Amino acid sequence: MRQNVFNETLHHYPTVSARNKPTWVEKEDWTDDEKLRALTSEMYAALDNGMPVLAAVGMRTVFDAATELLGIDAGGTFPEKLDKMLDLGKIGREEREQLNALVDAGSAAAHRGWKPEPYQLDTMANILEGFLYRAFLVPMKTQDLKSAVPKRNGSRGRRLKGDRLDPPASAD
Repeated sequence: MRQNVFNETLHHYPTVSARNKPTWVEKEDWTDDEKLRALTSEMYAALDNGMPVLAAVGMRTVFDAATELLGIDAGGTFPEKLDKMLDLGKIGREEREQLNALVDAGSAAAHRGWKPEPYQLDTMANILEGFLYRAFLVPMKTQDLKSAVPKRNGSRGRRLKGDRLDPPASAD
């Protein structure tokens, strides 16, 4: 008896997203820089199209482009860039270590052909998205918040002075 065997491959167009983009990435106002938006879009396209090596390299590239926009010298090494951002207070120690892991993973993909697993790409994307959100959106949203908060009307309540809360001035 003869059996027919059919091997079938299904292709979806457009592709099914491998990772939901944060809502702020979809908006053009998260950065004025067209290059950074384009690189971020290409990184997500690599994720969505099952290209883990290119996605990992893309994440490193997005991070590199973002550092330039934050005033970090483009000619420096990644460790130098991370140290400079730490010195300027743009990142903390823990985030420096997280971003270093992201950069190392992207470099391994670029230079040694390392193919990250989906959960590793997810970790990398979490690190990158967190950094981009804090570096670009939080300052903008903070300014919006400051503008929206009504000014004090001259009441003499408790005031912050330095790192402690001072009691109201006495009326003697």
